[in-house]
Amino acid sequence: MEINHLSYEPLAEYSEVFGHEMDTVEFENMLSKIGCQKAIAILSRFSSLHNSVCSHVLEAIRLDWKLRVFHSGHIRELDGNWMIYNQFKTIMCPQSIFLLEKLALIYCPVEEQLSPIIPNDLLLMMDALLAINDMLPKDDVDGHETEYLYLTLYHNTHRIIKNQIARAFYIFSTIAKRDQETIDFLNLYEAKKGFSVEDRLAVLFNSLAYIIPQFTVEGMFAKLPCIKAEGFDAKQLASVYKKIMRNMCSDYEKIQKRVSGLAAQVWNFEPLYRTPFIKIGDWQFAFSETTIIYQMWEGLYWDIRFSIGEDGETFMTRFGKPFEHYIQEITCAAAKNAEEKYSVLFQNEFPYMYKGESKASSDCYLRIGNVLIAVEAKAKSPHSDTLTGVSREAIDTEVNELMVNPVIQVLTRLNEINSDDNNIPEETLKFFFGVEQTIILSVSMEKVQPIGELLFDFDAQVKQHLSHTNVVCYHNISVEDYEVVCNLIENCPDELPTILTSWYKDQRVDKRSAVVLVNYLSSYGKQYVCSQYISHLFARSLSEISLRTFGKDITSNLNIQ
Repeated sequence: MEINHLSYEPLAEYSEVFGHEMDTVEFENMLSKIGCQKAIAILSRFSSLHNSVCSHVLEAIRLDWKLRVFHSGHIRELDGNWMIYNQFKTIMCPQSIFLLEKLALIYCPVEEQLSPIIPNDLLLMMDALLAINDMLPKDDVDGHETEYLYLTLYHNTHRIIKNQIARAFYIFSTIAKRDQETIDFLNLYEAKKGFSVEDRLAVLFNSLAYIIPQFTVEGMFAKLPCIKAEGFDAKQLASVYKKIMRNMCSDYEKIQKRVSGLAAQVWNFEPLYRTPFIKIGDWQFAFSETTIIYQMWEGLYWDIRFSIGEDGETFMTRFGKPFEHYIQEITCAAAKNAEEKYSVLFQNEFPYMYKGESKASSDCYLRIGNVLIAVEAKAKSPHSDTLTGVSREAIDTEVNELMVNPVIQVLTRLNEINSDDNNIPEETLKFFFGVEQTIILSVSMEKVQPIGELLFDFDAQVKQHLSHTNVVCYHNISVEDYEVVCNLIENCPDELPTILTSWYKDQRVDKRSAVVLVNYLSSYGKQYVCSQYISHLFARSLSEISLRTFGKDITSNLNIQ
């Protein structure tokens, strides 16, 4: 079912297929029949498969279909209603996979010796997913639809690996090292941890090699997706590998105890995100490529913040500058790349005096014909309260921090720039002459989910500030969304104002609208891809990772999307 650019797919449930829910004892007995290592390995592969199916990867779609046919025959043998089962397009989503991983840690026994994955193991885990889907929230959604939709959108958003690694590597290894204060923070982090940010990113990226599968039955399951915990063979990183994994890998006993206390919290996957790897015996597994990718950007930011103690609060404030400089740099690069075909003007942040007070403009501006796009960057992301459970209060706080406040800030600066009480040079002011429409973009590390009800609250709070302005729309977007906007600046800037204003309207069709940028662009006939400059940064970061891993650059033959 598709509603306003967003596809909703119901999950097949055990109760639908067999006429009753699986009782708790039967469920626990079922999980006791498969080793914890194999359960985590299969679910990690299922997570990659699901992400790739959602991204329309043809090989993944074919494999998913083969597995569903296989499972359908199994259901028929168990006298389940295989015809009802086949009416559903999927049996899994990130929430059901992560929740089942938590329960596998509690109820699946640890094998003394690793055994190969056999067909019955796959069928058992697919049966378990059907049972898990009955445990997902239903009746308690009433009255909390916005909060549940918020959670669903966050956990079902697949981040682009190349964007995450390029951004993190460039901001932390280059931009942050242009200022002595952030250099001091990174040096403090390295001294406390025993490894650098670059080392951490290189190890994470290399770890994806045994996590992301080839989408064949053999590629997915013939070999367990794990490595010897002591067997990391990238010689250039061997000296820091153990230190890095000490921070991101949990022992089985430790994480089992932790998730046991969170079993009833069906949205709380924080332990899996915080330590995306698990050591069981001599072997190391990963919960999901999703949790590893999280650690490349947001997880890295929080790791630095909490590693440097009291200085972490100051770091959070100071990190705003490198983040702003990144937004400015990729915007400027996109405008320059568009110059050959289009008239796109860029204006960086500038200082000025207003009524005797020192001020700074918004972080940067674009001028496309008579349309002004004002960009304000905020190095902030959603609080854990909004991502681990139902908390409207926490969501409302984020609406204010990431949506309301930045828009009001941009409007205030524009009013000052357009007044007669400033000392802005005529040459700079010319950039703002003749503007007929203004679009405001608030860019944060991760966005507030664009749900209609939240946007209506947003509109109500900024309404009084919009009177007598030419603002036609405003958005809060993630930095990854903005990297895609930079691609639109490069390739179709003449269409960008229309895209942003029509997207704004579609997001507000009703209070349950949830139009994310990737879906909207798809319906508009545009790709959700980053700009040329981000691709260039990715190539540079990959080259640096290769040097750190192997002592030489072997990236020329790699093709990573």
